[in-house]
Amino acid sequence: MSNVTKSVRIGSGTKIHITPSATDRQSDLGQPIYAVNWFDLKRSWLYNLYGMLAFPHVRKVDGRVHFKGVLKEKWEGIPELDRKNLLIVRYPDADSFLSMLSGKIFLLKSVLRINAVKDFVFGFTRRVDKGPDPAGRSGKYKGHAYYLVHIFKNDISGNGMPDFDDISSLNTGNNQILHFYGVKTAMIGRSKEEGEVHDNPFFIDGIVVWEANEIQALKQLIFSPGYQQFKEPFRNQIYLFHRVY
Repeated sequence: MSNVTKSVRIGSGTKIHITPSATDRQSDLGQPIYAVNWFDLKRSWLYNLYGMLAFPHVRKVDGRVHFKGVLKEKWEGIPELDRKNLLIVRYPDADSFLSMLSGKIFLLKSVLRINAVKDFVFGFTRRVDKGPDPAGRSGKYKGHAYYLVHIFKNDISGNGMPDFDDISSLNTGNNQILHFYGVKTAMIGRSKEEGEVHDNPFFIDGIVVWEANEIQALKQLIFSPGYQQFKEPFRNQIYLFHRVY
């Protein structure tokens, strides 16, 4: 198990670090990690351009987009943590992500992302559900399902994250599918020379994405007694998303 900090130099005196989460006892940076991008946009056209230019670099390290969606409707949560865009990308391990990040051409292209997004939240999760790996192909999502995105934060010391059985048992029998469940497993940070590491903000301790063919099925799930009991210990942000990838 690889549970030590991984680092790479990206410029003169600047290092990027991926540090295992202190709250995840199963954190393993040598295993697949899912990067969660939770953000708003300043310039949609610029972000779309960045996506086209950056995708070959993601694919080169065997990175795969698992889910990309935009906000359709908010159901619960405080405004300060709201974002309108969600992107989840699978990487084979932390080293593959750092290899991509250290490429000079990729870093140049990343300037587009920096100028396109705002309120950017980024971190790594360990996938807990038993779903298949993303296919790795590009293209728009052509299905007609609806997606419930539930982000939660653990504010109670010692209160661990739910396991797979706890999550999957919440299905109320209305054709809801657990599309993704991840828990925070690592943080990304930056340092100058050998100075202090400054972590990128990542307030997400757990993220669950449910899929259903009807919005009503997702509402029945989220407002069911079992789901209400499940989310009670956490600070919750719950949304309806439209999938675009």
